Amino acid sequence: MPSAHDPRSSRDKILRVVTEVAFSAAATEHGIAITPGGPSLTWTEMLAGCGSWPADSAQAARRLETLVRLRRAFGGPASQKSSRQLLARLWTGARLLALPPGHVDDWGARQAPGGPRGGALVLRLGWLDGTGEPAGTGTAQTVTDLLPLPPGFLPGLGLTDPAITRRLWHAAARRAVRDSAAAAAGLTAANRAGHRTLTPVAGTDVLTLLAMAPLRRVLAAGDGTGMRAVGVPQRSAGWYDLSLIDPDYVPLAFELSAPAERGLAVPVLVTRDEVVASRSTSASTS
Repeated sequence: MPSAHDPRSSRDKILRVVTEVAFSAAATEHGIAITPGGPSLTWTEMLAGCGSWPADSAQAARRLETLVRLRRAFGGPASQKSSRQLLARLWTGARLLALPPGHVDDWGARQAPGGPRGGALVLRLGWLDGTGEPAGTGTAQTVTDLLPLPPGFLPGLGLTDPAITRRLWHAAARRAVRDSAAAAAGLTAANRAGHRTLTPVAGTDVLTLLAMAPLRRVLAAGDGTGMRAVGVPQRSAGWYDLSLIDPDYVPLAFELSAPAERGLAVPVLVTRDEVVASRSTSASTS
């Protein structure tokens, strides 16, 4: 029986997935051309991108979608874009991604600095797809527009200077802190209206908002205890008054979500400095 990574059994599955993202994609001897005469991905890149998941799984489909969208936006090692063009597009869309360890969008790249303690979330560098287009709004239509940058992505574009990575992290962090502060400021009005929900702000999803200090400080101070139980089963929605929802809702909503849209499988305790899961979620986040 072939393994999940057997090239002969996986190529047809990979091609089917890629053509759903790029309709004009076509197989070549060495991989898949995303557009005729345009950028391509090698079979080796795509098989490696699937990670430990079978090529026809929902998790592998998300990984392949990420590779296609990044390659279409930036080109590959032979890209005709100048370093200045690449940096401008990266700078415009740079975002932090806070993810549970083992999430399908956690490619295991270097941890971004400044995340909360507690082990429930890791910070990665990502890119908001669409921000480099002339009509780009700078906001995500869905959390799946927030793409993780895989290990080796920047060097693969010829951007090997560590200072570039630091500058992108700083730009992404500033945006995340700004959006987290906006979310924190919105809690007062939401409380007045009787709402107890968290939603994305601009290009920052709920998990990343929670990973930033401004929102954590307001949540932790809300009832005078210095901590708050929060449920975020999806990256696009969270609840900070769990008395308003059924106890089984968080794990159920998590299980019913697509892999890329999943948040935390169980509620977390939030303090000024920490986001701590009530039990380990790393085995069930994918």
